[in-house]
Amino acid sequence: WINSCALRGYQGMSGGIYGDVSLHVSEGPGRILSYYVYPENGLSRLRWKTEITAPQGFNSDSRFLWWVKSLEGETLQSGTLPVRPLATLEVLPLDWSCPTNGIKPWSIWEPNLHRIEVRWEDARGNRLDAGSRTYGLRLLESREQRLYLNGRPILLRGLCDMYFFAPYVHPPNDVEYFRHRLQRLKEVGFNYVRFHTWVPMEPYMQAADEVGVLMGPEHSLTPNRNLLDDGRWADMVRSCRYHPSVLICSGGKEEVGQWGAM
Repeated sequence: WINSCALRGYQGMSGGIYGDVSLHVSEGPGRILSYYVYPENGLSRLRWKTEITAPQGFNSDSRFLWWVKSLEGETLQSGTLPVRPLATLEVLPLDWSCPTNGIKPWSIWEPNLHRIEVRWEDARGNRLDAGSRTYGLRLLESREQRLYLNGRPILLRGLCDMYFFAPYVHPPNDVEYFRHRLQRLKEVGFNYVRFHTWVPMEPYMQAADEVGVLMGPEHSLTPNRNLLDDGRWADMVRSCRYHPSVLICSGGKEEVGQWGAM
């Protein structure tokens, strides 16, 4: 889903694969397809959305465990959900909420990060699948043509990233490179980066989460909306939604008169 301007960085004819490739293999016959959390009731509760599946089916009861932890490992919230048997190829959504007690909000002023962990196991405690990722609790609102981050007014002071990574030709795949870059931008007063027809790579978004800089990824649209556009839009949203730094997902620009695309 890194496209358009990103093609400038792939002179090595690698087809866009320029970093490590990993393959997640579950420990049992089940798979956690996705797990995503977002605030509700202001910042007072967390809503969890999860999807699990068992390609060959799973004909006994199981359980789903979840945690919100500090980066140091302290458990702030946790719980267990019962899971019924699954039919072959069934995708089962799990939906619940929890309070945010002890979870400090993320912002550009205080980029507090936590870790969410999930584990699916059978009745005996054997692990079927598991996952973990960093998370930042934040709420963006628009009221009377103003933006508010966690209830505090915010003015975006941004620049446009055109996919250049001096002194390199290929894009770096290193969190430290982007962390240093964003820290320098923040020092001179910027708090937002808009991406010109490309989606930042995972190390870039991770660095923005840590430093506290907002981001606006973008993919280009074709003149007449088609299935390719829909697929790229879905990929962009799924990939970026886990990062509190991602503020706005854009479907293009300079589309004057392209009402089909809009």
